[in-house]
Order: sequence, then structure tokens, then C-alpha cells
Amino acid sequence: MSGLDGKQTSSSAAIAANNISKAVVVGGGLMGAGLVVIIARAGCHVYMVDINEAMLERGMQRVRENLDMLVSLGKLPKEEVEPILARVKATTSASQAADGVQFVMEAVSENLPLKQAIFEEWDRLTPPTTILATNSTGFSVGDVAQKTRHPERVVGSHFFTPHLIVPLVEIGYGLATTDEVVETTVAFWRRCGKDTVVCRKNQPGFLVNRLQAALAREAMSLLANGAASAVDIEKATRMGLGLRLPLWGMLEQRDWSGLDVHCAGMASVYPTLETSKVPLPVLAERVARGQIGVKAGKGFFDWTGKDVEAIRQKKQWQLLQLIDTVEHLMADMEELEEAE
Repeated sequence: MSGLDGKQTSSSAAIAANNISKAVVVGGGLMGAGLVVIIARAGCHVYMVDINEAMLERGMQRVRENLDMLVSLGKLPKEEVEPILARVKATTSASQAADGVQFVMEAVSENLPLKQAIFEEWDRLTPPTTILATNSTGFSVGDVAQKTRHPERVVGSHFFTPHLIVPLVEIGYGLATTDEVVETTVAFWRRCGKDTVVCRKNQPGFLVNRLQAALAREAMSLLANGAASAVDIEKATRMGLGLRLPLWGMLEQRDWSGLDVHCAGMASVYPTLETSKVPLPVLAERVARGQIGVKAGKGFFDWTGKDVEAIRQKKQWQLLQLIDTVEHLMADMEELEEAE
């Protein structure tokens, strides 16, 4: 079971994770409802906490929809739905949910004061042994934990949409997070059927979003300066870069190509790469005019008149097929050892 630096998670951390029997998810939105399902499937009793009954009712509806989706995708036997639902409760009372809780997972909007207030409250309501986790990567774990008395038990747990399907969770350190808390969190999400990576620095974006942000920024820059069309940039990403990534990540691919070759070639490329510290105009201007993507009908592509829900469901099926295809290829990750 992988933990810090890809090493085996300690037996004590695994035992601690297996002993977690009650968890709380703060927030009943799309992310929170999915997290409730992920945790409840692992045998935990889960409280969903939100600000009013209407939000809770919608959250529980999402939980049922998620379970139905998993059944339709062949990822959950139908007879397991009711036992999972029996382990889920919803409440507006944080103090009620806090009784005996061992793991708290925050899944609210990317609003730092809101997150800080939530962690300040749960830090007060729970004993120091309770792990407090945030799904945020827009803010560092240290920023989220800033108002807590026990920042050593605050940890990052970042999921990727669609989080019921994507197997990876990023675990992130704050300024004071202990190794024990990180290892137990790793073991807990492994218990919930997820794979994990650990970001050892207190930084926004963890690992994946920082890599993704760098690639997206360069893609937008190429579009803005007329180097290629949006369609060709998409095709280049999928068919050139994307196809190889399950077999060679960004670092291993350089090993196979030769670090000397990369070093020489990039001497002329690096100086020309996009380095903007703020969102590029090609992005900011679209946002300003409401052209924000699929939910608005237009983004970098035109979605008007298209059945986006059917497209979303099709992509979920395709993602499942892709995961099934490449999952066995991930076994060779065990062969990688970091050089000194």
C-alpha cells in the first residue's frame, strides 16, 4: 500500500484507517454527494452536513443518482444500494454530526474565508485525533488550516471529476501536517478503493493541477498567438501527448528520450514558453462575456444545440473503458525507483 514517497504505508496507519467507522462530509453539492458514496461504500457511516434542509434534500438526491449511475455502469451491484444508503444520514447540525466522528471531509465552494470558518468550527467540535481533510487545491492546506488550533491534523484530499470514476486522490501536506495524519489518510482512501499520490509541499494546486495548469496555459497561448486552431490543439493533446502518458509520464519519458537530448532541445524551446502570472486575455475575455464553457453553451468550443448530458454520459463510459484498458499497464509503476 503506497504511502509517503511511494513506500509502503505503515501497519499502524493502515490499522487506524480501518478503524474509521464514522465520517462527515461537509457540503452536499456534486463533489460532496460523490464523496458520501465513496466513503459509505467502504463500510463507514457518513453524515452529510449542509446549511439548510433544501440543500440536504438535493444532496441526498445526488447520492441516490450517483448510486444509480454506478449500477447502470456495472460498477455497483444493485443489491448494495440500500445497505449503502442505510449508512448515510443528513443534518444541518455540525455538533450532532461531530459526535464520535473520526474523519471529516470538506467539499464546499472555493472560498477561502468559508473554508477557514468550517475548519475552525470542526477543529473546535472534534478531538485532536480526528482528521480534517479539504478537497481544495486552489488554496494551500496551510491557508485552509490557518484558524485552527490543531493544524497538524489538517490534510489535503483532492479528487478529480468525475470523482466516482477517476481512481486517483492527491494527498497534500499543510505547514504542520504530521506524517501520521498523511499516512492514515492515504490508507483510508486506499480502503475506499482509490489510488493516491502525496504532495510533500504546502502549495496550491498540489501536483496534478499544477501540471495541468502549465499545459493549459501553454495551450491557450498557442491559440491566442495563432499557432494552431483550438481543434488542432485538442487533437495534439489527445493523440500526441495523451496517448503516451499512461506508459510514460513527464519524467520517465525524458529518461527514455535521453536527458541530454531533452536538455539540448529545450534550450531553444524554454525561452519561448508562456510565463504569464495572470490568466491570459484569451481566457479572461471569454469569462468576462459569459463564454465560460459547456454550462453556458460556449467556451473555447461551441456547445449550443448539443445534448451535453448525452455527451457527458458517453465520456463517462469512454473513461471507464479507458481505465479498464490501461489499469493493468500501471503495474510497471512498481518498477520505478527514484535516482539519487
